[in-house]
Amino acid sequence: MRTSMMPTGSEAFIDLGNVINVLLVEDSVSDILLVERMLDHAPNGDYYAFTETHRLVEAFHMLRRQEFDLILLDLNLPDVAGADAVKVLHDERPEIPIIVYSGLEDMKMKYEALRSGATRYIVKGETSSMDLHHIMESVIYRNI
Repeated sequence: MRTSMMPTGSEAFIDLGNVINVLLVEDSVSDILLVERMLDHAPNGDYYAFTETHRLVEAFHMLRRQEFDLILLDLNLPDVAGADAVKVLHDERPEIPIIVYSGLEDMKMKYEALRSGATRYIVKGETSSMDLHHIMESVIYRNI
């Protein structure tokens, strides 16, 4: 598990907008780095504080210790795969929106995830940085 907050370095002294706490449940280090890079600078002045976990069981521990505004969830984790991950997270914390960020462009899986409690389902590599910002922003501010 690792927590990182954007911005870093000299940008850390800039007055922060809203800090959005994101639980990023992803087992691929390269995908974690890609998401953090894509969300480095929010157009509305918000900044994302990421808490990363590689397994669903770690996500449960983090949800019990910390407050999050959003869960960004991969569906292929070492300890669970598919829409079951969405269902158990949604059952545990239904007030936190879940965006599935999957490598699978599978309509059946998409509908299963949405029926299980996901707020949105997006496919890795098919969403631009700006689109990901807008999706996250709309999901977060809809739940306030």
